Amino acid sequence: MALEYASGKVSQGNPALDPERRRRRDIVEKTRALDRESVQSKIRNDETTVASDGGLDTTNAEQQLGAPLSAPEFIRRLKILNSHLIFEVSNGDPTKYGIYIMQWVRDPLLGTHEYEKRFLVGFENGFMPEFSVRHFKIERVPDPDFRGGWRAVKTFAKETRGWRTVLMRLIRLGLIREPEMRMNFRLTRDSRNWQLLTS
Repeated sequence: MALEYASGKVSQGNPALDPERRRRRDIVEKTRALDRESVQSKIRNDETTVASDGGLDTTNAEQQLGAPLSAPEFIRRLKILNSHLIFEVSNGDPTKYGIYIMQWVRDPLLGTHEYEKRFLVGFENGFMPEFSVRHFKIERVPDPDFRGGWRAVKTFAKETRGWRTVLMRLIRLGLIREPEMRMNFRLTRDSRNWQLLTS
């Protein structure tokens, strides 16, 4: 089968290929195309998750610091915007808080309703930067062009969540309103990501 390929491509008109070999060749070609697209998609996604925000490095803690807030101060300000929000320290990781809200849930089988606590978003229990800091690791991935080599890419590892990210999610969920939020939180600079996700 190794002789069936010339410069990485099969000669379409090769009469020596019987239908079974042609079928196997097609499977190999399709698999290569899918693998190539999968690797290229992974590289694009990884580059996007650590991409800059209007020219500022989202992986640089100093550039993302902005106006840091302590968890108690952040909670105090959020309660002004929505008194129904519930804040709990995570049982599994005490360095994190969770924001919840109680909501009515209908059981379709019984036809009954009951209150259920719904998780909304997590944040740091301590001091939070204004902007999320994206931590990355360098990962080797196969060259998507199958040249036999490897390519080093920045891969998202974890996030130190900034308070703006939490506010953005609550705005998008309709649980706080941006005009009132701006009266309680001082935004230190423009953010392209903020504009994209709140407009």
